[in-house]
Formats: sequence, structure tokens, C-alpha cells
Amino acid sequence: MVARPWECPPSVGPEIYRYGVEAVPFVEGVMAGATVGEITRLTQEPEFSGHDAFARAEANGSILLWTFLRLDIHASQAAAILDNHIPRLLLWTSPEGRESLLQVRRMVLEKLPQTNQQSAVSSDVKAGFYF
Repeated sequence: MVARPWECPPSVGPEIYRYGVEAVPFVEGVMAGATVGEITRLTQEPEFSGHDAFARAEANGSILLWTFLRLDIHASQAAAILDNHIPRLLLWTSPEGRESLLQVRRMVLEKLPQTNQQSAVSSDVKAGFYF
């Protein structure tokens, strides 16, 4: 994994180099054959990192966008992933948090390749928790 350099596609913002410290090694590791474990976080989910730039949709979206591009996940597939996860987040419970999440969703889906299926960008997440 370390021997193979990775590059940031032009559609992904430079934030990936600063804030992608978890996504990049995880994705590259899995693609190189790593085994991954998961544990449940025992603390409450933070709304955003304390970094000013990370609170912007472009910063969060760049990490998701890079991940979807690297794994060759198209917009319709990404929309399904996002739409099943976004309503489970604590941010979804406040109007400001909901708008932030939808901004990230729109930003990511607009930059991903579309499939022949209906455009995933035009729909919005409308379901409640755990649909």
C-alpha cells in the first residue's frame, strides 16, 4: 500500500490531503488486501472537527468524493449509500445539520460519474432514522 502512490483527481479538493488521514489509508489498505476490524464508538458523535475548514461541505465532501472515485462507485450507488447513512447521523436531527449533510450529498453526487439510471443528484433524503 505504501509503495503505491495515490493521486487526487482534479474534481477532489485539496482537503483530502489534510482531512483524509483515515479514509486514504483505509481505502488503500483494503484495496491492497488488508483485513479491517470495527468497533462501536463509546463517546457521542462529534458534529464536526474543530478545524474551521473541515466544517465546510467541500472539505467533508472531498473525502467522500475521493473514496467513491477511488472505489469506482457511481452516483446512483453513492446516493444509495449516503441515503441509508445520512438519516442515522446526529446532525440530521437539527435543521442546520440536515442542510449541511444535504450540501455534502449534493456536492459529492454532482461530481461523480452518472450511470444510465435516473439522476441521483435530483432526489433528496426524506426518510427518518434507519430506513
